[in-house]
Amino acid sequence: MALNKRTISVFAALMALCLVFAGCSSTGRRDKSDRNENEAEEIYETTVACESTNSYVGDPGINMYSGADAESASAEYKSDDFSGYYDTTSDSRRELNPEEGRLLIRRVNISIDTLNYTELCNSVTERAKALGGYIESSTIGGTGNARDLRSAYLVIRVPDDQLDTLINELGGQGIITSRSETSDDVTLDYVDTQSKLEAYRIEQEQLLEMLDEAKDLDTIILLQNELTNVRYEIEYYESSLRMLENQVSYATLTLNISEVIEETEVEEAHVVTFSEEVKDTFEEAVENTKIFFQNLVLGTVAALPVIIPILVVAVIVVIVVIVNVRKSRRMRAKLKASAANEKEDSEEKN
Repeated sequence: MALNKRTISVFAALMALCLVFAGCSSTGRRDKSDRNENEAEEIYETTVACESTNSYVGDPGINMYSGADAESASAEYKSDDFSGYYDTTSDSRRELNPEEGRLLIRRVNISIDTLNYTELCNSVTERAKALGGYIESSTIGGTGNARDLRSAYLVIRVPDDQLDTLINELGGQGIITSRSETSDDVTLDYVDTQSKLEAYRIEQEQLLEMLDEAKDLDTIILLQNELTNVRYEIEYYESSLRMLENQVSYATLTLNISEVIEETEVEEAHVVTFSEEVKDTFEEAVENTKIFFQNLVLGTVAALPVIIPILVVAVIVVIVVIVNVRKSRRMRAKLKASAANEKEDSEEKN
């Protein structure tokens, strides 16, 4: 059946309506809407270009058919294997059941000091694999020298029910200096995602039934585009479920391993009494006084190259002053004696 100008105009109007509908029903993901628009433009341009050859090429991402027979095109389109594209019946992953309890994402951070750095790193890696986990990432530093001790930063994923087992085994291989744990409840997110996925799967089945009954080429094209939108939604929510299932099933252990020369046991916290506070304050004052005089001596020694020349100059100045003072005193004594002698001589003459 040849496509005349009226058919092309109707087809273009239907494509515009389809784009508006797809934009309104979009979930806000920009990449999906851009791809839909490109597909619609490609379908329209291909239809116009193929008018003279009496052929039609559909959405390359879904199906390809030729000829003007709508029934044959519909039959070829329906022969596509939808389950192969999205595999909605696959049971390769373990689904969670929110009715059995809360779905929690556990994250634990531990810092540990150890004398046996190599043994601990190898042991943690082997035990994580033995418990069904894996090392997600690792960062190693240091050479092992006394001035450059080694350290490791490991992000370990293990089954949630095996996390405590792995943590308990760490205690005997080093000193745990810090530990923190968080749990995120994603039960509502998981249930909501499941509901949306199921709704889109039902919508896909309904669209397939409508496509099976469709005879008109324009209707088939509209159903194709809507099926594309639904497929994107199914893929998105399936991916979200897989991510949540992985995060819940596998807990995350972030491990900071530090090599030390001597292990120091972490003291248990206790309430400090008043007498202990007085004692600690006095000892701290004595220690501060000791440190003050030590710093004073060290500072004086460090300043000796400057102080010695100053002292020499000061001594010379003092000596010169003393000599001058003594000379002055002697001169004054001589003058006084001379004046006294003159006075006696004058009295004798009178």
